[in-house]
Amino acid sequence: MLSGYVRNGQIVEARALFNAMPLRNSVSWGTMVEGYFSQGLVSEAELLFGQARVKSVSLCNTVLAGYAEMGCYEASYELFTKMARRDVASWTRIL
Repeated sequence: MLSGYVRNGQIVEARALFNAMPLRNSVSWGTMVEGYFSQGLVSEAELLFGQARVKSVSLCNTVLAGYAEMGCYEASYELFTKMARRDVASWTRIL
């Protein structure tokens, strides 16, 4: 349901659902962060990412992709250098 709201550009509804979720995983965090980036809301995406307790490789890759789409190349590189673990997708996004 969260991804449906995001896909349809209903970011306010998506955030309300996200906030109501008793348990969130890297998929729900990533979906919400991706939603903010897709709406051009970089600051909101960064704030939400900052609130995530676990910065999984998957979540970091979502942020890397969002930064690239928004032209935030320095922020993307900064996050990449701080990542404890990187995978093929991380390297692909930074190149």
